[in-house]
Amino acid sequence: MKKINRILVLMFFVLISTGCASGEEKIQKEGFILKIEKERVLFAENISMEEYNDLKDLSLDELTTSLERPPLLIYLSYGKTNDLKQGDKVIVTISGGVQESFPAQARASKIEISE
Repeated sequence: MKKINRILVLMFFVLISTGCASGEEKIQKEGFILKIEKERVLFAENISMEEYNDLKDLSLDELTTSLERPPLLIYLSYGKTNDLKQGDKVIVTISGGVQESFPAQARASKIEISE
């Protein structure tokens, strides 16, 4: 009987520690805003100002199919797009991971304009 109790207690602690460790994943990325739509932005990760200037007037189709090395693009769902403008260099905090598609998709919990 004591052995069963020990096993149950051990299983309980394993379940508790697993539940506490499964918090929401937060990722920070830096890049430029290429396009702004209602409640989402198209974000290009890790590009320079020079690369941004080469990309800023391209359509999504051109960005994804016609470039030899397309930038890493993420559509970010974000409720405060009024505070942002195309060309802003930003640091984004992504909550809940990134959906793998092209462009990728994620939810931004915070977008800060970088200097």
